[in-house]
Amino acid sequence: MGRIRACAAWVVLAAIVGGCGPRPAADGAGRPAAAPERPALANVHEAAPGLISGGQPEGDAAFAELRRLGIRTIVSVDGARPDLARAHAAGIRYVHLPVGYDGIAPERQREMAAAVRELPGPVYVHCHHGKHRGPAAAASIAVLLGKRAPADAVIWMERAGTSPSYPGLFACVRGLHPASADDLAAASSAAAEAGGWPESARVKGIVGAMVKADAGFWNVDRIRKAGWQVPADHPDLVPAAEAAAIVEGLRATADAPETPGHGERFGAMLREAIARATELEDGVAARLPREVLDARWRGVSASCTACHVEFRDR
Repeated sequence: MGRIRACAAWVVLAAIVGGCGPRPAADGAGRPAAAPERPALANVHEAAPGLISGGQPEGDAAFAELRRLGIRTIVSVDGARPDLARAHAAGIRYVHLPVGYDGIAPERQREMAAAVRELPGPVYVHCHHGKHRGPAAAASIAVLLGKRAPADAVIWMERAGTSPSYPGLFACVRGLHPASADDLAAASSAAAEAGGWPESARVKGIVGAMVKADAGFWNVDRIRKAGWQVPADHPDLVPAAEAAAIVEGLRATADAPETPGHGERFGAMLREAIARATELEDGVAARLPREVLDARWRGVSASCTACHVEFRDR
């Protein structure tokens, strides 16, 4: 019976992944075919048997889809607080191990692999969009557990949509080798000593979150002044990663415990800033023309300035 359930779950996964193909032009009566419904989970890809990557699950439909897939553990590498209530209601265990866009530290890679080896599967690994950090994390896990060769894992990341604008994510996978049993056991022991695999990493307050967003803002401004290229005086800056840092900082601000106390007006302005910053992040990652990025940058600047004028000194 367990094998039958597993096979059914992978048939559902194949349908989700395969559902991204071209849309039929018309139905049997010659009418335009209805547009497919938006999938409950975005950018779903199988990294290895029992290991799936995708976008952040949001809402009841997404967690129902995870349950249909038979997912028993979720590993989030995103900075936002996981939706533990819905996960628990679906009988799913969460592990929260956030990573950045500049690459994944070896220690964190071993933590993720050890968690996947130790906890019940199938496992769903997600970031926010399911295109960059999530695939890099899933690829890292697959290599460390001996399920993919590094070169093959890099090709898989490309197919999953990971942008070359994040070279650190590719580099941290390209240089991997399967982990030893001792290394994985050490990572599991360290997690146990710290109280177990964290379901929700500590969320920083507004000040810490805004510091991150502000750093990204000024670094992106340097990149903008260099024509949306790596500045000659700051060769360490990765344009897409810095744009993503603005989004991460703003989203962490929205997730901070004290944010609701600032009122609905603050929340609405913060959501607008996140939307504008996400447009910029996507544009930088896609390497859109300079004039498009300039326009999106002005949108980010305007939304942040308006919020600062109204709330910064309160």
